[in-house]
Amino acid sequence: MEGRAVKHPRLVGTGCIAGCALLFGVNYAILASQREYYPQLMVLTPVIGTVGLWLLALGQPIDPATGKPTAWWRFGVGAACVVGVVIGIVLCVYVAA
Repeated sequence: MEGRAVKHPRLVGTGCIAGCALLFGVNYAILASQREYYPQLMVLTPVIGTVGLWLLALGQPIDPATGKPTAWWRFGVGAACVVGVVIGIVLCVYVAA
């Protein structure tokens, strides 16, 4: 897997968090008004939020030797995705119960 640098990682992270808040609000409004929810949104929203937090907190450190994001940072993004999926699944189970 080849990593690519993002030009403004903290701005992208802020956008991800804003998108996460928007998706959460839409899903909550649908759940409150129609008593339905979309599991795809419920799982995707925390993934966007955790990756956004990772980008906002750490930016994107670049390895000077390769000019690409560092390996530990890419591993952290993957871990943030896994944590987001787990949170999303827990939310789906909680809402469905």
